[in-house]
Amino acid sequence: MNLGYWTERRIRRNVDGPLDYDDTNVPALIAAKVLRQSDLSDDASFRLGLVVHWGYGSLFGLAAVPLNRRFGPAGATAIYWGGMMAMACGMFPVLGGTPPPWRWRNDVIVTSALQHLVYAGTATAVLRGLTRAQRDAGRAAPDEVTLAGDEDRGTAGAELTAETSGVTREGGA
Repeated sequence: MNLGYWTERRIRRNVDGPLDYDDTNVPALIAAKVLRQSDLSDDASFRLGLVVHWGYGSLFGLAAVPLNRRFGPAGATAIYWGGMMAMACGMFPVLGGTPPPWRWRNDVIVTSALQHLVYAGTATAVLRGLTRAQRDAGRAAPDEVTLAGDEDRGTAGAELTAETSGVTREGGA
């Protein structure tokens, strides 16, 4: 998302300040409220904002694995994006003091939607790339299970059992 904000700032040079609420200290304010910390310096707020973004970004990243297994890349990206948008549109007004989403400026809504789509798409693409790399590496080690559950469940582990028992696929010893 940071790269997305950087790119958008280059395209929309007429915008001064944050592009959406994720691009502000609102996530840090929400975390401070949850942690019952009321007086944060600007520096502490910035650091807490980074921890929050990387923390919940990583946590959401873990959710991509079962979503990809169940719904495939397109479905997982859509569900993932919807969940992040629902969280932003719900938590920011309730805990962050922002207006409700229907009162957000149109450019803020579009930026938020696109930035979260970039994040969801990137997470899915990275997961698929890791899955492919792991599957390709698994050709030498068939007992490996892929991240996205793309393994052939019918034969996964059968070759390992045959190898450890000293029996080959052709039935020889």
